[in-house]
Amino acid sequence: MDKKKVLIVGFGRMGLSHAALVSGILGPENVDFHVCDPGFFARLVARALLKEVAFVSLKALKDSRDLLHSFDCIPLTAPPFLRSEFLDMLSGFAGRVFVEKPVFCRLAAGQMSGYVLQHAPLNPLLGESLRKLQVRRVTARLLTNASFESITKGWRS
Repeated sequence: MDKKKVLIVGFGRMGLSHAALVSGILGPENVDFHVCDPGFFARLVARALLKEVAFVSLKALKDSRDLLHSFDCIPLTAPPFLRSEFLDMLSGFAGRVFVEKPVFCRLAAGQMSGYVLQHAPLNPLLGESLRKLQVRRVTARLLTNASFESITKGWRS
């Protein structure tokens, strides 16, 4: 397998999560990670947790279309209020862009969003099985230890 060149834009908690998922799916030896995040702490964490990582500045991405098009895919995990700006900058990118939730802007062809588990391999199998049945309704419940009740401001509210 050829190494996939992945650019993670924003390396906070979700950037780290997507890096782990990509490594788990493709195998860490098959991924060439690049990170675009201006934060010192984010870069420090990326350097500590990713075996090999290269850093790309926002200016370099803006100035070089060749650099941008050298990536196979781009998980966009920067904070929601920055995503429209990044998507504008990534317009014309030939590869896949995954936009972390919540998504407050229109997505172009080749751009996708959603919860990580939305794209789990079990989902198409389950969907195919359900299509064969006469199902009128499916009720599901997610149990989590996370509570957002106390958050009254910001995008998480």
